[in-house]
Amino acid sequence: MRHFAQVNSNDTYLKKIGTALKKRRIELNLTLVELEVRTGVNESTISKIEGGKKNITLLTLRKLAEGLESTPSDLLNI
Repeated sequence: MRHFAQVNSNDTYLKKIGTALKKRRIELNLTLVELEVRTGVNESTISKIEGGKKNITLLTLRKLAEGLESTPSDLLNI
């Protein structure tokens, strides 16, 4: 049972991070393709991260933060 609770908790956290990234991208009026060009992170990967379906590495978070004119800590302040 503990394992399932942990998975649900992780899913919620990933969705919150994804929502924060998407919100910032929309604030800057960027498409997924435009953010891909800025960061080198594949459009499909960004979409999965924004949807809370893909875990994000620290290096990817840093790239996305730079492309979103933000900092990793700002994006993780959820």
